[in-house]
Amino acid sequence: MALFTFVYIMEDLLREIGLIGDNHAERMVKDKKNIIHRKPAVKIKQGAPRIFETPEELHGWYVKYIQDIKDNPVEVKEFVGKDAKEVYKTHYRPPSWKGFEAFLFRSGVCYSLDRYRRNVDGSYEDFIGIIHAIGADMFDTKYSGAALNLWNHNIIAKEMHLAEPIEIKAFERPILENGKDLPPD
Repeated sequence: MALFTFVYIMEDLLREIGLIGDNHAERMVKDKKNIIHRKPAVKIKQGAPRIFETPEELHGWYVKYIQDIKDNPVEVKEFVGKDAKEVYKTHYRPPSWKGFEAFLFRSGVCYSLDRYRRNVDGSYEDFIGIIHAIGADMFDTKYSGAALNLWNHNIIAKEMHLAEPIEIKAFERPILENGKDLPPD
C-alpha cells in the first residue's frame, strides 16, 4: 500500500514539474502488465443539504415567525396630549427576510435562506411558490402598516425600494487668486 501511495505522489510531482504529461497516466491505466491501475475520479454533485424538505415545512416556520412577532411586541414610550402624558404603546415589528432568518437562527434551524430565495443550481424549484408567497405577505404587511402609520413610511418605502431617488446638483463657482469670488453673471 505504501508503494502505491509513493508512486502516485511521485507521478503527481513529475506531472507538476513537466517531466511527464497527462497521457502518461492514461498509458498506465491501459497497460495491462502494470500493477498500478488508476481509475478516473468520479465527480459527485455536491451541494448544501436541504434544510427544509418541503415548501410546507418552510411555510410552517414562517407561521411560527409571525406568531413570534405577535408574542414579542415592542413597548414604545410616547407622550400624548397637551400635558405630554407618558404612555406606553405596544408595537409589532414588521416582518422581513432578515428578521425571518434571525428567527430561524435563534431557533437553531439555519442562518440564511439565500439558497432558497435565489434557487441555486435550480435545486429549489419546488420552493419558488412559497418564497414568492412569503415575500408577497411581507410586502403587503409592510405596505399596509406604513399606510396606517403603524411604521415609519419613509423607512418602509426605502426597504421596499419604493422611495424616489433624489438628485442633488452642486454648482461650482470659480475663485479668484486673491480668494474672492467672481461676481455673479
